[in-house]
Amino acid sequence: MQIKKDTMKNALLASAENQFLLKGFDKASLRQIVKEAGTTIGNFYNYFDKKLSPYQAIQEEYKTQIEAW
Repeated sequence: MQIKKDTMKNALLASAENQFLLKGFDKASLRQIVKEAGTTIGNFYNYFDKKLSPYQAIQEEYKTQIEAW
């Protein structure tokens, strides 16, 4: 069993956020997200169950930051 690392999850989230901002959710490529994060699509699925999951995590983080502001 692979141990999930926070650094990889954070890299995937950062890459996904970048791709979503550049291309929008629909046009963001999972292949580009994992390439930018330095991992594989298979490893992506160790952290998230679908492309929508990092999008939702990013939204939650923005919401938390706005509420704290």
